[in-house]
Amino acid sequence: MSFHDPRLRPDQDPAARQAEAPSWPTRLDELAPAERLIISAFRHWVGGPADRQAVLPLHAHHAGAAAAPALAEAFAGYVELLREGAARTITYHQPGCDCLGPDEMLVMLIVMAEQVDLPDLARLLASWLVRPVVVPGLIQAARAYGDALAQAGITLPWRPLRPRRMLH
Repeated sequence: MSFHDPRLRPDQDPAARQAEAPSWPTRLDELAPAERLIISAFRHWVGGPADRQAVLPLHAHHAGAAAAPALAEAFAGYVELLREGAARTITYHQPGCDCLGPDEMLVMLIVMAEQVDLPDLARLLASWLVRPVVVPGLIQAARAYGDALAQAGITLPWRPLRPRRMLH
């Protein structure tokens, strides 16, 4: 993936494309509803058994009661592979926190990359979170969850990967 992706209007000069690309979000309220769904469900799932009970109602709120069980099941498969195959400690915020962490964004962006059919990007992002042997399975689970979301009418927005500002 490069900044020359055709969805970024290649007829534009690179500086104009860069200026028009949305900035990197740092808070939940800067995300689209579909993005918030994934991050909120992730926070609840990794929070433990008591918090996991919120995953089904979160999906029902966004997709309706009929679609929610299939979505929650696909989501659980994705996050359990992520949790079990983690190459390092994956950081996250507690449910209800307005902050947004980089690992939480990666969890969401892997699904987005699969939903917009950018498998190389999905593999790259997954490799930052899980052991190499787990990447193919995680990508397959992300694709299944992204497909389930799309079947329920939930699509993640294309978000060019451009940080808000450089730290160094």
